[in-house]
This record gives sequence, structure tokens and C-alpha cells, in this order.
Amino acid sequence: EWTYLRLNEDGSPAAGSFDGWPKTARLLRVLDPCMGSGHFLTFALPILARMRQEEEGTTLTEAVYAVLAENLFGLELDARCSQIAAFNLALTAWRMVGRPFQLPPMNLACSGLGINASQDSWTALAGNKGFVHDTMSELYTTFQKAPTLGSLIDPAQLREGLFSAEFEETWRLLLKAISKERPNEDENELAVAAKGLLLSAKLLISKYTLVATNVPYLVKAKQGNELRSYCESYSPDGSADLATVFIERCGRLCSPGGTHATVSPLNWLFIRSYS
Repeated sequence: EWTYLRLNEDGSPAAGSFDGWPKTARLLRVLDPCMGSGHFLTFALPILARMRQEEEGTTLTEAVYAVLAENLFGLELDARCSQIAAFNLALTAWRMVGRPFQLPPMNLACSGLGINASQDSWTALAGNKGFVHDTMSELYTTFQKAPTLGSLIDPAQLREGLFSAEFEETWRLLLKAISKERPNEDENELAVAAKGLLLSAKLLISKYTLVATNVPYLVKAKQGNELRSYCESYSPDGSADLATVFIERCGRLCSPGGTHATVSPLNWLFIRSYS
């Protein structure tokens, strides 16, 4: 029933084996860092759900729920596209099962969210905890450029230790600090925005088995100053085109032994300098 699975005469997969991948579907992590309206993720959902249903002996509903909660991840620069992607993924899940059912929180975030607040009001969300306050300050500085950089933002490049071994603890403390009740509506709205940005940061720092996306294309000559400067610093060898920079970013998002599959410009095949 696997339409796109191609086998050799001896029954082995024509694409070869992926030794660095997990041995069970439950542990697969699939990311589209430029998900648009979510087409790559909606295509992956039924495949992974059938795999998990077969491996774990669950119902289709349970398998779909598990895949949404544990296997699929998405980031997108545009906030409206992020909403459409979430809707498409939900609709695909309900169509598979044949009825609406309660979905888990999806691992989807807008990586282009800017912070429309002063740094003092932003860091005040952290309360009195020094390390959390410092983390919020670092996030503020980093995500000021989010509307331009989106998924190119790499929190791993922040202050040493900020998002390494202490990340889960930092994440827990940040959520606890931000989730407190606020005295006015403006602060409540800022806290909601902060939760969205934190989810984006968490997805950007994580590693994935498969990173699959249609990368954005934009040659250096047409890039704004901020984007051009960042690309030259982040990926000197790839900075001639935004697509090349994104391919390198996809590689950095992969876990050891992971794979990235990207739709890249066809003209690269004919440009001698790319050899």
C-alpha cells in the first residue's frame, strides 16, 4: 500500500538504509522549517500514522493523535500561513479518522514573530529569577530580527550554556514565570506572545531525524541589508543565495545520522561556480 516505496529485486528499499534513524516510528522527528500552509506535514501525517498503528497496535485515532503530538514539527515566517498550516493539519487528521476529535497541542510555531514591547516590560515577565531574566533578555535581542530571519535564527549561537544542558529547566521556569496572572490586559497579551516565541525558540534549538522543506530563494543582490549581513556571517560559503543558506541551516537542524531533503533551484545544475 506504500505508493511511493520502491524496492530492489531482493526486497530492500531502493533508497538504501538510513542507519542513523530510529528503529521505531515513535522516535522519528520530522520538521518543515519553512512550512508555508503545511503541505509537507499533511502528506507525512497519514504515512507516519499508519506506521505507528502497525507498530504499536493502536487505533487510527490514537495513532494520528500520537503523530501530531510527537512526530511532526513546523516553523513558518508568516503568522497567517502558520495558522493555515495548523488548520490543514487538523483537517487532515479529522478526515483520516472520519470525524472531529480532540487534538493535542501542535508543534507548530511562527518563527517570524517580532517583540512589540520594550525590553524592560519583556524581561519583567521573568519575575525575580536571575537566570530566567537573563534568558528573556537574550531572547529579546535575538528575536528582534525574527520578522526578517525567521527559521534562520539559531538559538544555539546564543550565550554559552543558555540553551544547552539547562534548556529543559530553563524552558520550565520560563513557562512558569510567563503563565502567572498579570494585572492588566497589555501584560496578559505580552505573556501570550512570549509563549509563542518560546515555542519557536524550542523548535529552533531541537534536532530532527528528517528536515524536509521548500527553501526560500533570494539572491544576495536582492536581499535587505539586515538579511544579507546575517547570511554572510552565518553561512559565508552559501551567502550568494538565501536558498543555499537555508540548506546549511537544515543540515544544522538534523540530529546525528539525520537527513535533510530540500527543493532547491534547478539553475544550480548549470552554474559552474556551484561545482
